[in-house]
Amino acid sequence: MNDVGDADVVFLRQVWLYLPDGSKERIIAQTGDNERIGFDSVHAGVEHRRYFKYDEYSITQTERGDYVVSPVDGEYEKIYYPNGIYEYVSKVVPHDGFWEVHVRRYLSSEWRIECWSRHCVSLEHKRDGWYRRRIVGYQIDPGYELKFTDEPIRFHVSDDYDVPVRKVCRYFTGEWCIWYENEEGGEAFLTFDEQRYELTLCDSILYVTEKCDDIFRVTEKNSGGAEDNVHENEVTHPSHYAALDPEPITFIRDRDYLTGSALKYIFRAGHKNGAAENVDMGKAAWYLRELVAEQGSQTVIAILRGVYWDTIDRQLAPEDRAREVRDRLTGFMSAISHDHLNSYIQET
Repeated sequence: MNDVGDADVVFLRQVWLYLPDGSKERIIAQTGDNERIGFDSVHAGVEHRRYFKYDEYSITQTERGDYVVSPVDGEYEKIYYPNGIYEYVSKVVPHDGFWEVHVRRYLSSEWRIECWSRHCVSLEHKRDGWYRRRIVGYQIDPGYELKFTDEPIRFHVSDDYDVPVRKVCRYFTGEWCIWYENEEGGEAFLTFDEQRYELTLCDSILYVTEKCDDIFRVTEKNSGGAEDNVHENEVTHPSHYAALDPEPITFIRDRDYLTGSALKYIFRAGHKNGAAENVDMGKAAWYLRELVAEQGSQTVIAILRGVYWDTIDRQLAPEDRAREVRDRLTGFMSAISHDHLNSYIQET
C-alpha cells in the first residue's frame, strides 16, 4: 500500500483506476488524507469522483503506476509457489496485463497485495488452491568481467590503430563491451553481440571478428573517434531507429554505457525484426537495475525524467512512437520508485 499525501495530484499521462468489479477508468486527479483516498476519473466520456476508506479497501499501485482498489476480504485459501512454499490468498483478480493477488505469509500476518505481470506469471486454480508458475523466458546471467593477468592488453580498432584496454565485460543479454583509451586520453567503448561476433586474443591484442554478415557499432564519450569500416547506413541508420525523428542517438550520445544501453532498448522495443518486445523491455530493465545499484534510484529516476522532457523539447516524432517511448519511461520510473524492476525481467 502506498502512502497518500494531503495534496492533490494531477496526472498528465495515462493512469488507470482498476475497480473491485474488474472495470477500469482513466484517472484525472487523486487526493486523500489519512483515512481515505479519492480519485477523479473518466469512463466513456463520463466523469466520476470516488472515495475509498483505508479500513474498507486496499489500494495498490502496479509496476506502471496504475491503481488497484480491492475490498478487504476475510476468506482465504492457499497459493503454491514453484519452490514448494505456500501462502494464504484471499482474492485473485485478473486485470489487463497483470494479476492482482491478495496474500499473506502466515495466518497472523497482515494481508498484502501483489501485482504480477501476466506476461511473466501464470496462475492456475485447482481443487486444493492456486498454483503460481513463471512463464518461460530467458535465463538471467549476472554477467562477468574478463581479467588479464600477464601483461597490458590492447584492442585492435583498425589495421593501423591499437589502443589500451581498460575493461572487458560480458552481459547477460549476450552483449560484450570493451572500454578502451582513445587518442586524446579519454574513454571510449565498443559493444557487440556474441551471436554475430567473437572475441579473440592473440599476442596481447584483442580482436573482434565477424561470425555473420552484420555490423557492430562504436560509441564514444569524452570525445575522440575510433575508426571502423562498416557500412554507414547499417551502423548509423538501422530501420528501427531511422523511423524516429530525431533518431535515438540524439538522446543517447554522451551517456554512460548502462544508461545508453537501457535507452537503446526502450526506444527500439517491439520495432526491431527478430527481437521480441518483452525481451527488449527486460533487457532495458536489467541495465536500469544495474544503474540503480551503481548510482541510486533517485539519480536514475532523474535521468529518465530528463529524457522524458527531452523528447518533448525536441518534438520526437511520429507521435505514436513518441507517446510509446514516454509511457515506457514513466513506467520504468514508477517501477524503480516501487522496486518493481524485476517484474520486467523474465527468469526461468
